[in-house]
Amino acid sequence: MDLKLTYDQVAPFVARRKLPSRLVALLQNPHVCKVGRMISGDLKQLEAIAQPTLPFSGGLDLAAYAKARHVVSKANCSLGDLCAKVFGKRLNKNVSERTSIAWENRELTEAQINYAACDAYVSLLLYNELSKFSIPRALSAKPPASAPILLYHTDNTLVIAYGRLSALSNISEIDGIRLSARTVLLEVTEVLVPAAIISTHNKRALKDFGHPPFQLVALRSHVFHFDGLVFGMQSLEPGESTAEGAMKARVQPAAGIVADEGDRDESTGLGDILRNEVQGVDEGEGNLDSESATTIVTAEADVSSQSHGRTELSKVEPPKPEWDKTIRSRVLKDVFHVFNMLRLSTGHGLRKEFSRALRDAIFIPDQEDRVRISAWAATQKPPTTFEQLQAKRPDWLWRHCRRIIPPPSSLFPLVEKTFLTYGPLKDAATGLTLFGLQHWKTAKQILELIRQGFISDPPGIPLYTIICLDSAAGKLPIYRCSRGTNFTEGGVHTHLRSRLPTSGASVRHVNACLSDFVLQHNLRVSNFDII
Repeated sequence: MDLKLTYDQVAPFVARRKLPSRLVALLQNPHVCKVGRMISGDLKQLEAIAQPTLPFSGGLDLAAYAKARHVVSKANCSLGDLCAKVFGKRLNKNVSERTSIAWENRELTEAQINYAACDAYVSLLLYNELSKFSIPRALSAKPPASAPILLYHTDNTLVIAYGRLSALSNISEIDGIRLSARTVLLEVTEVLVPAAIISTHNKRALKDFGHPPFQLVALRSHVFHFDGLVFGMQSLEPGESTAEGAMKARVQPAAGIVADEGDRDESTGLGDILRNEVQGVDEGEGNLDSESATTIVTAEADVSSQSHGRTELSKVEPPKPEWDKTIRSRVLKDVFHVFNMLRLSTGHGLRKEFSRALRDAIFIPDQEDRVRISAWAATQKPPTTFEQLQAKRPDWLWRHCRRIIPPPSSLFPLVEKTFLTYGPLKDAATGLTLFGLQHWKTAKQILELIRQGFISDPPGIPLYTIICLDSAAGKLPIYRCSRGTNFTEGGVHTHLRSRLPTSGASVRHVNACLSDFVLQHNLRVSNFDII
């Protein structure tokens, strides 16, 4: 079928509420598969426009297709998430073209053409790749040794563990349990539901077996064979959202090298120039995005510094995919103190560019807020983008957009790459590298802090509070961020000294003073009236 259509046939169809007949026939054909993300909604919208005699059919949602093959845990992930999951590549969906009204223009821009082409091509690639893997199926009478398996719960709807058939095929009993035709011996390599009860082991929970891998006897009816995609690719961590998974492939260090003027002898930390703009509500000096850069230079990497940096950073073992998410009652490491650990010369031409790259590697814009802001920005006159707002109105942007510090397994490679990219670069004027020997040691210490999870946002703890809705910006939320020492220490800690005895006081006296201080502080800052 020849599907080439002229512009006059296609462009005005929304206004005339009529689609070309050949396109209608294609959309009605149930034997022609239409793949994409949320494809059913697209077909319904087109159906509402064309009002055909037969409904549009043949849609296949890629997220549901991937979930059925256990590539993702939920069927609500985006096309970008699937691209990152399956190919390890970034599909940039957060662009102004996504919600632009310019699609009705007679001539499309190059950006629009690239966006539409990538969207369609990635859908085709994902469908072809996912089709290589079958839906999990029941074990055959004689399954192959070490075949990858899924262990389901008693209702055969919830996957509680991944693993493979055990190589110990010649044993008849293990852990006091005799194997039979109804059971099968597994080697569990990943536990998804630690509290799941295993009836064959006297109702022991999976968490009681210790850290994987371990041997387990399961009912054959609860074990399914599959093609093992999760073993061959980086999978989402248990409990991790699809946005967090996509975040792993989204952030890249800034590419440009920018020089600035300043005193080349003074050495300071980076925390002060980052704190205000990261917290989101406070305005002040030091905003990296708002500072103008006038001179573009070519930076050369020092080979010996690069080699030394790689050797030094390789001493830190990368974090494991599973992160100890225990909530501790003590402060582990304030991220702005981490920035101040790197005391760089204020005169080095790459100092601020490195600060931008390090900031963007650690602080990740919330996906939901980014999409919401991009959609609003696209409706402005003239339309703008998230990136343009970040460059021209950073104070406004970070009031309306939350940022997170990802888990160690995502944060570690981003920061390590930033160190290795900028550390060996020479200043155009002095020829000095950005990192000296001590800086590389400090970078190693920072990576160790990241590895232990001391810098990542604590899971389940909200760090942003909505203080109002911005009526001048489409009711976008305005946030207050509790991250950073100014908010916590400035409100409480700096007042302790004047309220506590300086000498000659017993522990009971100090405790009484602390209790009184806490009460007075809570009464002063509380929003509730005391009756």
